[in-house]
Amino acid sequence: MNRNIAYQTEQLVRYFSRNRVTWPQFYESERVIIDGLSLDARRSVLDIGCGCGGLGLALNERHGVVSYTGVEINPLAAGAARGMNPRAEILCGDILQLNRAELRGRRFDVVFSLSCVDWNVQFADMLAAAWSHVVSGGYLVATFRLSDRRGCIDMTQSYQYIN
Repeated sequence: MNRNIAYQTEQLVRYFSRNRVTWPQFYESERVIIDGLSLDARRSVLDIGCGCGGLGLALNERHGVVSYTGVEINPLAAGAARGMNPRAEILCGDILQLNRAELRGRRFDVVFSLSCVDWNVQFADMLAAAWSHVVSGGYLVATFRLSDRRGCIDMTQSYQYIN
């Protein structure tokens, strides 16, 4: 079985420390969906694949969200996220391992996975882990690549160079 890719590139930090950190920098489609969630300071958010934690900053700016937990597999990006948003809880590691330890049993009003779950080899496991953290009546907001081709979860068939 293939394991998820532990992205190590510094390019993630360079990009996500300047981009997708303010509300207008998110796609209009994302803003429309998020605006419909009735977010405010009472709501808790988990962001799987948080990069430098920009979504937490944007949600605070737009909706006053203060309870933001980010999960990032890239240690450089996780460190940058802690520096950019010191009030946030940023966990560094693979969501599948964190699901059994630091996040075990924790639930959130909204769980986000924007361009993360679908880019990993263990897609089904990651999607299940994301759902497991949504409170009853809460939301999972995720983006997914669409493909009519074989191999999205087979590293010998589908590969994106990031590292």
